This record gives sequence, structure tokens and C-alpha cells, in this order.
Amino acid sequence: MVDELRVAIAGSVDDGKSTLIGRLLLDTKALFDDQTARIKASGMNSGYDLAAVTDGLKEEREQGITIDVAYRYFATPKRRFVLIDTPGHESYTRNMVTGASNASASIIIVDAVEGLKRQTHRHSLIAKLLGHKNIIFAINKLDLVYEKEYRYLEIKEECFKLAQKLKISSFSSVPISALYGNGVVLNSSNFSWYDGPSLLEQLENSRSAQNFSFGSRIPVQWVNRIHNDTGDIVRGLTGTFSGKVISIGDKIKVFPENVEAHIKELWVGGKSVSMVEHGQDAQVFLEEDLDVSRGDVLSFGTPPSVEDRMCGIMCWFSAIDAKIGQVVHVLQGGAIIKSRITAFHETMDPSNLCELETTGGVSMNQIVRTELEFSKPAVLDDFSQHQSTGAAILVNPLTAETLGAIIWSKFTVSDESITSAG
Repeated sequence: MVDELRVAIAGSVDDGKSTLIGRLLLDTKALFDDQTARIKASGMNSGYDLAAVTDGLKEEREQGITIDVAYRYFATPKRRFVLIDTPGHESYTRNMVTGASNASASIIIVDAVEGLKRQTHRHSLIAKLLGHKNIIFAINKLDLVYEKEYRYLEIKEECFKLAQKLKISSFSSVPISALYGNGVVLNSSNFSWYDGPSLLEQLENSRSAQNFSFGSRIPVQWVNRIHNDTGDIVRGLTGTFSGKVISIGDKIKVFPENVEAHIKELWVGGKSVSMVEHGQDAQVFLEEDLDVSRGDVLSFGTPPSVEDRMCGIMCWFSAIDAKIGQVVHVLQGGAIIKSRITAFHETMDPSNLCELETTGGVSMNQIVRTELEFSKPAVLDDFSQHQSTGAAILVNPLTAETLGAIIWSKFTVSDESITSAG
């Protein structure tokens, strides 16, 4: 099976993000013939209008910026790719967080003329917080720079310092000109001084995000009561499997009750199967007659945590500030848990990456470590280990408005490294 890599592409406004995505799709022959013809017909001395491939909303074309998250697909003989086109403008940080949370790697575009910007820091911080395994700094628009090698090495050093400050363990850089395709799919003679891999080659060789050493999970989304062949009513537990593989006969545990059970039958797509692999939607039938409900979690291997309060990294989406004491519903998997915000801890200023105390409320697009207290035990994982049980959305219990998103971190409420802002 060809491996799939989900990549979030981020950059400040006018850094050339949409152009880069268009270039990747064009040069890997992922576009339809009419799209390719339209792009080539737009070619002038200044190059193709590649951004038109990605800016699908009317507002995006009129303003020349990306607003919503979009998914683009292409493949090479080595790998399949999902490009997650995320907004670059600071006003749409919440959209960027939403899109990047579905990726395991990032391309962060830097304008070679203007260098690193506030949004470069913000996007790097978000990629780090979301646990992206590979971060590539694509230094774009080198065709506009006279001393190309000098400028590339200068910005590369700035990116290195940024990655060090954020403690990003796996990162790289690549010189490109998205408009003309230099260094994107193939290396260019215009960058003869660069002897590293092209952007696409780096993506093809990036590490897979799938790490099954922390056990397997099936958050129960639906409990289906059906009659079996003997006329007895059995309960089918439906959810998406996250892990390496589970098979009939395997011993599992049901959380939050921490009750042991055994798999009797497995169904995928309405057919009986002997095993289920990562990412498949499955229906599980247990040997034991247990009271399993929507929101429970089936676990195999390393168990999840069961907590009545937890800290996580929250991005606030609402135009109305979040307040300490505010009641929210935490939606995670199939679970809906009434919760209360009990504290805001440190946030980070994207302009200088210094930690700041959070006083008062939290405004829209702000990213802050937040403490929540749950009305009942919640089944959680560190987001870097399990995305399905490592993240949640926060919802207004009265209006059902989405207020924010949170990823659970390894820091617990009692961790001495967390200092409350009061």
C-alpha cells in the first residue's frame, strides 16, 4: 500500500502559498486538462496564474487571500499526498488551526524578499503545538532576489533559530520559485549552488505520522442494536479505528469504566472481516454483554487517561471573549461532556515567541493553555499520541455555536511547570 502524507501549507499573505500549491498540482499532472489549459492560457512574461487553481471562493479571488481551508490531492509513484491549504491572514488563525490539525507535516512559506514575518512565527508555533513530525521552510520568490545564495542562507539561519527556540526537532529548508517551478518538483540550474533535495523530494522522504506504539483506539460513535442469526439482540459498536490492526479474539478494554472484553465479530462496510486496519470505519461485536454507550472508548494496548480535569492548548474561535468560569460542552469522538473553564495559563506572543501571562478573557484567534473541569470522567490521550482522543471542540451549550478547539497536552493540572495567571 502506498503511504499517504497529509501536509498543511501555510504562509503570510502574498508569500506565494496558492501559487506553490498550483505549481505542485500542475507539475505532478494532478489537474484536469481544462484546468491546465486555462492556466497555460493565462501565461504572460510574468508566468502562469497558478493561484487561480486554489482560490475557489469569490471573496478569495476578489481579495487575493485564502479564507477557508481546502484539500487538494496528488500522488507520485512513491507516495500519496493531501495538501491542506490553510489561510495565512492573522484574522483566520482559527481556520488555519482547524486545517493544520488534520496534517502530520507542514510547509511554511517564507518570502525571500521580506523574510520571516509575525505569521511565520505563528504558523511555526501552531505546527509545533499540533505535533507535526516534519516542518519544511520553503523560501520562495528567490527569482526576485539578486544575491540568491546569500539571501537563502541568511533566511535559512533565521529559520534555524526559530526552530531551535520552538524546540522543533525535525525541520528543513529548501530554495524555490513557485511561479517558475524552480526547486519545487525538480531542482533548478538557477539554484546551482544548492545540492539538497527539491521540495517534492523532501515530502516523499518525510517520516510517516503513524505511530502505533501508544496503543489503539475506537471512540464509539454509534451503538447499533440488531438481531443476530439466532434471533438474539446484539450490540454493534461503531467507530473509526486508530491503530495498527485489531482482530477477532483480541482482548480490549472499555473506557472510562476500564472493563475487559473480547472481540467476537468485526464488520467493515457491511461485511464480516477478520481484522481491521488503521483509518477504517468498523463495527465491533463483543463476547461479553456490556453496557457500552456512545462516547465510550475501546482501547487495545497502552490505555488512555481517564480524567476529571485537564489542561490543553486552546484556540478560541468566538468573537465573544472566553471567561474563567464559563460553561462549555466538550465534544470529543462521540462524547459530549459538560465542562467549565477553570483557568487560563501562559500564552505565547507570536512576534517574539515570549511566554505571556493571560489576564482577563481570551479573545478570538488567541492561543492559550487552558484548564477545564469535567462534569464526568473524560477519556483522553496526549494529542501527539492519538488525534482521535487527543483533541476536542468546545461548543456553546445553549446555541450549539462552536467556540473553540483544544488539544490535550502531556501537562496535567498538577504539573509544576504550569504557572497560573491568576
